[in-house]
Amino acid sequence: MNARTLLFALGILVAIGVGGYLYVIESRYVTTDNAYLKFDKVTLDGEVAASVTALHVKENQAVRAGDLLVTLDDAAYRVAAARAVAELAKAESRIRSLKAGYRTREAKLALAQNNLAFAEKEYRRQVNLSEKNLTAESLIDERRHALDTARENILIIERELAQLRASLNDDVDAPVAQYPEVMAARADVELANIDLEHTRVSAPFAGFVGHLPKLGQRVEVGTPVLSLVAGENAWVEANFKETEIADLYVGQPAAITLDAYPGERFEGRVESLSAASGAEYSVLPPQNATGNWIKVVQRIPVRIRLLPREAAPVLRAGMSAVVKIDTHQSST
Repeated sequence: MNARTLLFALGILVAIGVGGYLYVIESRYVTTDNAYLKFDKVTLDGEVAASVTALHVKENQAVRAGDLLVTLDDAAYRVAAARAVAELAKAESRIRSLKAGYRTREAKLALAQNNLAFAEKEYRRQVNLSEKNLTAESLIDERRHALDTARENILIIERELAQLRASLNDDVDAPVAQYPEVMAARADVELANIDLEHTRVSAPFAGFVGHLPKLGQRVEVGTPVLSLVAGENAWVEANFKETEIADLYVGQPAAITLDAYPGERFEGRVESLSAASGAEYSVLPPQNATGNWIKVVQRIPVRIRLLPREAAPVLRAGMSAVVKIDTHQSST
């Protein structure tokens, strides 16, 4: 075998060895370009129906948690809150009046019982005198009438007390604030104050605002007012083929590049794997129970947490990304 043949054979062996090494090394990675940068995002809906009277931020402005964003017309809700406060005072006054009336009736009952005892005594005395022919029959009739009146008066007062006890929920000595009528009125006050507070739309977390309403625009309950996108704690949603997730586990490292910054490299960790394919979460999931069914490889969303990095470029929700996960790396 001459030297040229030997070198050729050696070159082939080296090429096979390098190719095999690269194949083994690359087989430990799974890669997808079906990935997008995500941030927490909410649409703030109208909690009350009113018109926009003031905008306190501009489109795409950065805001802090608790910052006032939009003010709605609160005139009707201020009136409703004042009315609810008045109804509460009215309910408390009524309960105090019922309690005072009950105490008054108790005093009248005690007096009526004393009057009954006196009427019974007077009647018996007149009867005794009548047996000795020392009194007139008309006087006995008067004492009998007085006795009957005293007994009837007690019955009337007892019925009034029963009615007042029922109005006071059979608990005359309870504090005013614990009666259902007052509790309901107080709840109405709180609800009116909540509605009034909802005329001031504030940021639930720090981020950037968008899709702001116009001045004078009518906002209905449940309709979007504006959007808020968080400015930190970004993650990547990578959609891997179902045939690629067998070796994916939480904690595995991921290398991420963004199309917007091709020269930048970001590090991440697998945070979770979706319990269902992306098609299962769609509004109209595909129906495969037909005779023309064609098998399509499904995509499984994988959430990847972006690790903190100094001097990172500005990240924006929805940016396209390429994700490469090392499946042989031990999860942490």
